[in-house]
Amino acid sequence: MKMRHMAYRNLLGRMFRTILMLLAVAIAVALFVGLSSLTEGMEEMIGGATESMGEWGCVDVMGEGGGIFYGRLNEDIGRTIDRIPGVRYVVPRVYAMTELKGVELKRPVSAGQISGMMGEAGGIVMEQMVGMMGGTAGKMLEGKGIAELANSVILIGIDPTKEMIIKSYPTKMIEGSIFDGPIGGAVIGKMLADESGLGVGDEIRVVYGGKRRDFNITGIYEVGNPLEDEGIVVSLRDARDLKGIGKNEVSIFRVIPEPHVETGTIGMWIKAKCRGVSIMDQGALMKAIGEQIDQFKVYEYIVEAIVILASFGFILIMTMRSIAERTKEIGTLRAIGWQKPDVLKLITIESTAIAIIGTILGIIIGILLPYFFQTMMPIVFPNMIVPPMTELTKITSATIIYAFIIGCTSGIIGGIVPALQASEMSPVDAFRAE
Repeated sequence: MKMRHMAYRNLLGRMFRTILMLLAVAIAVALFVGLSSLTEGMEEMIGGATESMGEWGCVDVMGEGGGIFYGRLNEDIGRTIDRIPGVRYVVPRVYAMTELKGVELKRPVSAGQISGMMGEAGGIVMEQMVGMMGGTAGKMLEGKGIAELANSVILIGIDPTKEMIIKSYPTKMIEGSIFDGPIGGAVIGKMLADESGLGVGDEIRVVYGGKRRDFNITGIYEVGNPLEDEGIVVSLRDARDLKGIGKNEVSIFRVIPEPHVETGTIGMWIKAKCRGVSIMDQGALMKAIGEQIDQFKVYEYIVEAIVILASFGFILIMTMRSIAERTKEIGTLRAIGWQKPDVLKLITIESTAIAIIGTILGIIIGILLPYFFQTMMPIVFPNMIVPPMTELTKITSATIIYAFIIGCTSGIIGGIVPALQASEMSPVDAFRAE
């Protein structure tokens, strides 16, 4: 107990140096937690998107030049695709870019931020975005600005029975249930529910091209893909009626291949069998994104290694400096009977205390960092578009455990080397050094 009290007294007596060493450990641990949680969040997001596309990836088939919002396909094409070898399921969907009436969306990135950032270039950017989604800019814009596009919501028309087979929306309900009948019911994504304040039992008014439809919200779903979790899911019949398309027309066919059949092979077969269609190989897209995340993780590990080594070096230097200033104290302790293990234990207790406290502080900072960033950035840079960091990051128990091990290990090892040197110091050498 006496040795611990002496160690704590030494730390408090050299408060400035102690704080510096604590910060060295805390910064290293906070960066580790922050980068790791960002990677975990990105992997979960991609995993949710992959899962929503089917267990084996998928190929989306849409009308050539129309994209998912303006392309039209007849269900005869779906039957043709269904007969292609290697195709397991063909799932029809109708997509529409709609607006909500009577609802103010509280999104992380506001329409005002987007408008402020875009300025006069906003119209050009919108036109490019619309071109990517299909159709013409004039059809999408209809004289509106970028703020209206930022407040738009994707409406998705589905066949609940077929979606159940591929483990999509009906199996992702976190509240309520999928709509029972073909008319009038809707389920909304969790992100949209959070942004709008709407819940099960409320009514939602959707507008498309001047046409309005009211839907009763029967449930809330979460698939893990932000693009889909901000959507409204209704029946195929309701979506067709709102868009004003034929009863046998859809926007896309989501094609799920048999296990171990490449999505690229299915895509080539579809192009060969069906005219006037374009395909999007979601399996290849997810694979490419996965490779980018793996590359990001490599950079993450490099940055973490550099920060940890720098922290280790700083602690090592500061501890050695502290021991150099305490040579007379160490010589006195040796002279009154302290043995080498006693000196080693004293300095190890000091470095261990710094390592543990600094690690705990770093973990707390790392957890709060996304919230601090999300809160402060709009204040400091009001015209900057701030990504939803709190939604992109994910703190796991493994991240906390690894952070604790890394922080404590680097801090303790950084103190052991000088402690070994100090324990070898004889009383004569200690007083001579002074």
